Amino acid sequence: VWVSFGVKTLMFSGSMSGIDDSIVESAQLDGVNLFQEFMHITLPLVYGTVVQFIIIQVVAVFTDGMHIMSFYSHRGNHVATLGYFLFVQADTADYILSPQVNYTFGQLSALGIILTFIVLPITLVIRKLLTKFGPSVE
Repeated sequence: VWVSFGVKTLMFSGSMSGIDDSIVESAQLDGVNLFQEFMHITLPLVYGTVVQFIIIQVVAVFTDGMHIMSFYSHRGNHVATLGYFLFVQADTADYILSPQVNYTFGQLSALGIILTFIVLPITLVIRKLLTKFGPSVE
């Protein structure tokens, strides 16, 4: 939340600044309250940005390791994602198995490809559902 707060704030501000003022004024003249304005005007017009951030967060659950390393140091074993696991294992891997190393680069590469085949359909299904059942601009 803290790492991406600034970027999301800028992206949502940019997305909301693209909403035409005449649409909001017309709705206010028709007597809509703030909640109706948000649900029927603002949210449908910025929904594409919302969908993109949701998809990025879903993918980050499987792949992101940078923020964990930043917050919990290089060997933070109490918190992990699959991406962080791959990063730590690749950092300590060797070309051949040795008593100190769990995986080789080839095994980690295969695990990364398997992870891609798992994350890709999940991401596409979530995107399809969000765009199908989300609010429309019309």
